[in-house]
Amino acid sequence: MAEFSYIAYKPDGARVSGWIQATTQSQAQKELRKRGLFPVEFAQAEAKSAGHPKTLPQITPKGAPAPPRLRAVATWAARMAALTEGGVELARALEISANTPKPGRTEQAARDMLQRLRSGAAISDAAEASGHLNRQAIAILRAGEQIGDLATAFCTVADLYTYKLTLRRTVQTALIYPSILFIFAVISLVAMLGFVIPRFEVIFIGAEDQLPQSTEWVMAASRGLRDYWPIVIAGFGLPVGIGILGMRSAQVRSTMAHLALRLPFVGPILQKLDLSALTANLCIFLRADVALLQALELTAAIVPHSGLGQNVDEVLENVRQGQLFSAALAEATDMPSDIISMLRAGEESGRLPEMLELISTTERAEAEAAIKQLLSILEPVMILAIGAIVGGMIFSIFQAILSINDVVL
Repeated sequence: MAEFSYIAYKPDGARVSGWIQATTQSQAQKELRKRGLFPVEFAQAEAKSAGHPKTLPQITPKGAPAPPRLRAVATWAARMAALTEGGVELARALEISANTPKPGRTEQAARDMLQRLRSGAAISDAAEASGHLNRQAIAILRAGEQIGDLATAFCTVADLYTYKLTLRRTVQTALIYPSILFIFAVISLVAMLGFVIPRFEVIFIGAEDQLPQSTEWVMAASRGLRDYWPIVIAGFGLPVGIGILGMRSAQVRSTMAHLALRLPFVGPILQKLDLSALTANLCIFLRADVALLQALELTAAIVPHSGLGQNVDEVLENVRQGQLFSAALAEATDMPSDIISMLRAGEESGRLPEMLELISTTERAEAEAAIKQLLSILEPVMILAIGAIVGGMIFSIFQAILSINDVVL
């Protein structure tokens, strides 16, 4: 069994930390739930031969702080879950969660929600108007309102953002070494073209006709970098800047998401994550006694790029006409056959929510394994690319020196 350090909240809002043994992080979360705790952070620890350290290790490594928005929202949602579970009135819970010594964007959003709530808006509508929660979290809160269980809804939102935070940290940690390699590659390339290659140009004066084609290309690249370096920098920086600004647009993000799904290696991983999110949310809604048709509509809005999201109207119409959900999904989408079979088995046995949870857990685990595998392949590929570029430049220079050796002598 693995060992996890955790930070959680009690029903009275008190913050606690400790250790727990479990097979997976999901199992650890469920065990803490049974204890009446609402976890917001997890970190897997290496096995210790004798006891636990006196203090918890840093969840966030020094020099690599967690994304403030994800962490703040996860903490806020867990605090709201603890307060509402403890019987605190919703407006009072929002007021307590917004009053912190150093209020940030999340606390300001909570104050905005509180004002809208006091004006008569529902908490889901107030959260949507604040623009601080994503569509998935808003849909979960809306479902919690319909069944009268906001504590569970806030708890689910906390789990959602905790998972996103954990996944992002995993990717960021794995990208540290490739990022260092990329920076080293850029510095090496600039040094070679801007400082090393020009030193050899004097040797080749008068022998330009005898230079190999590869050497001429390297010399031309060196002169281009030295003569037009502002244009080169703008050529790389401008698309990056436009991309960052463009990602603020929902339409651009939607287009990029559709394109990313078609990319090799990355596309299958994103499809698994979408399928995991789809089945997890559908499971939440069905367990909350939300009607199937309404649960499908909410889930399709949360995961718009999945097969269900793109064909929700056809799936809903087929279900209205009496088709089983699995049959309607198989007819309207290109969902994998094994997933359809598992859904059909869940429907026939009357355990569809449990089957959806199993599918979500499996797809999430496979996606995480694929991410780690992809990142592990990235490192040697980058090393080989750096070696090929720098080595190719050096080889072209020595090839030119050897080809004009008689002329120089």
